[in-house]
Amino acid sequence: MKNKFRIAVTLGAVLMATLPLTTTASASDYEGDLAKAGSPAPDATQVCVSTPNTTACYQAAGDILYVKDLKADNQGVSNDWKLSNGSSRWGQCGSTLGAGKWGYCDKDFPEGVKIQFGAYYNSVYYSKTVTT
Repeated sequence: MKNKFRIAVTLGAVLMATLPLTTTASASDYEGDLAKAGSPAPDATQVCVSTPNTTACYQAAGDILYVKDLKADNQGVSNDWKLSNGSSRWGQCGSTLGAGKWGYCDKDFPEGVKIQFGAYYNSVYYSKTVTT
């Protein structure tokens, strides 16, 4: 019984000692959103990039991220984005709405910051960079 207690205390001490070593900044700056159903309106401020399975768009008016699944493969798709200019905000607008369907995520980005957005296909990131 004493050995079990010592093991538990030792494991607890190791856990408590390593907790301060983990960083929480990157985790707190990640924003994972599930896309709501909705198609983009024709808009001159909308910029898109496509892969064989995804179309990802950014619309400056309202800071809207759009994502469309182009393949009926039962796989979700996402519009992956990150802000630059010293910001550590990044995230995904993910969709499981199905093939041929548009989804959107309504964001609130600071004005004048660059945003890189896009989608992955076969481990390659297809992206564009625009200013909010």
